[in-house]
Amino acid sequence: MRAIFRRHQPLVYRYLLALTANREDAEDLTQETFAAAVVGLAGFQGKSSVATWLLGIARRKWLMHVRKETHGPTAVGDLENAQPVPGPAGAVIAKDRVRRLLLQLPEAQASIVWLRVFEDLPLAEIAAVLGMSEASVKVGLFRAKRKLQKIIEGEESRCQTDSAR
Repeated sequence: MRAIFRRHQPLVYRYLLALTANREDAEDLTQETFAAAVVGLAGFQGKSSVATWLLGIARRKWLMHVRKETHGPTAVGDLENAQPVPGPAGAVIAKDRVRRLLLQLPEAQASIVWLRVFEDLPLAEIAAVLGMSEASVKVGLFRAKRKLQKIIEGEESRCQTDSAR
């Protein structure tokens, strides 16, 4: 289990940080995910990769957390107070902007984009994590890209309007 933790903890943490936009919640949920994995390890049948299995547990833990807290995902404005992910400054700024954009998407679409773009998971694994068909993941990715493009175009037009004043 230590080897599994060392190898997959960064992936699980990044995914939960993308969902929560809160370091403390992401850390707590990462611990809960691996605690659940220890309990469920004997039942792991190897029908998916370990990463897919862990991300599925992480998603369920996050959904339970959201329900328990009686509020949905963090509002876009709340991300201004979130600590950036460690790394080169440009990458941190880009990821922070993407995280803000993703919070404007439905949860399933945001998860699809995050897992595909930042974690480079194949569509089949994303489908397994989210409990969807691969076709649904493809459609979700297409719709998410289209919606993100509209959001970005709206931001750019607002910036141009503001700078023209």
